[in-house]
Amino acid sequence: MITGEIAELEAQNVMLASHTALQTCYCIPSQDSREPRFKPFIAESEERKALLAFKHEVTTKRGLLSMRPIQEAWIPESTELLTDAFAESMGYRPAFRRYLVKEIKGYLHKHLNLPPKAIVIMGLLQQPADAAAASSVASSSSAGELSFSASTRTQQLLLNPPRECAYLCNMAVTPDWRRQGYGMQLLRAAEMVAQLAGKQEIYLHVRHNDAPATGLYERGGYSIVKSDPKFFGWFGIDPKHLLKKDLSPFS
Repeated sequence: MITGEIAELEAQNVMLASHTALQTCYCIPSQDSREPRFKPFIAESEERKALLAFKHEVTTKRGLLSMRPIQEAWIPESTELLTDAFAESMGYRPAFRRYLVKEIKGYLHKHLNLPPKAIVIMGLLQQPADAAAASSVASSSSAGELSFSASTRTQQLLLNPPRECAYLCNMAVTPDWRRQGYGMQLLRAAEMVAQLAGKQEIYLHVRHNDAPATGLYERGGYSIVKSDPKFFGWFGIDPKHLLKKDLSPFS
């Protein structure tokens, strides 16, 4: 076998491993990632309408932060945000960025039609265009997915939350805006959405070695309920903790 063929096979194997890792580390279902050609008919239930109407705004030092369900027009910028976050945490090489972009773009398009089973919440920051202008520029600061059904998330080896619970995953914050409270604001918005859906508790996973994220969740009132054994790491699987927080009724 010539060298070129070997390189091609190695590249295919890395792609397959990357796809499996993406599904395992983040709750991206194993589905065709292509953007659908035709929009399916989605019944506008009262629950779906309520979730899609969610909006939470907070004034920050940088401007007005608006937390809302993702819209189709925001997918390109949201894809860049999630691609950068996943590539950084999973150690992806630049050569596979195009593959990762394709996967995440397809994932976001599918989530436009998933409410009330799942919903992606975006944090949009309205910043003044310049000191003298009254206009503002909106940019994505954070994103996270809230799943309400086990059918919309990847199953874990051991640490699966209750099937119909509120489950938060795929949280990401723009690198330049980390450790400034945007992650906590996204966490609070996700909890509000869970309460809106009538859930009394919310779950999430965090890797054993992700100290910054663990600290964020603990400050937010989350507690570890179960953990993967550390020897998972011997087999190339990132061991995780399953965390939970009790929620008060929505008012």
